[in-house]
Amino acid sequence: SDVCYAETLSTLRFADRAKSVRVQAMVNENTMGSVEALQAELRRVQMELHTLRGGGNLPFAALEANNGGLEDSRICELESVLAKAIEREKEANKERDRLQSKVAWLNLLSEKKDKFC
Repeated sequence: SDVCYAETLSTLRFADRAKSVRVQAMVNENTMGSVEALQAELRRVQMELHTLRGGGNLPFAALEANNGGLEDSRICELESVLAKAIEREKEANKERDRLQSKVAWLNLLSEKKDKFC
């Protein structure tokens, strides 16, 4: 019908373009380092993450990398992560205090309700 003509024509044009698409499969290969080096890096980063989440101090061995110390960029990155974590902790504490106040208020209202019922 005349009503569906534009839609049909658009679909046929799309199908014609889709026929011309050629896809070539490729194997994803990571050439950034050996498996052992990447696994060691993963363990180190997991240890840092665990330590930061737990609120403990990073062990001295974790701070040593590349001949005796962290690179300046890594130090800045860790300081940024720490600052964000501290900010999140402050926000979480504020939210906890707000919720505790709300619970106290609701408990008070519940006690008043029980007195009237």
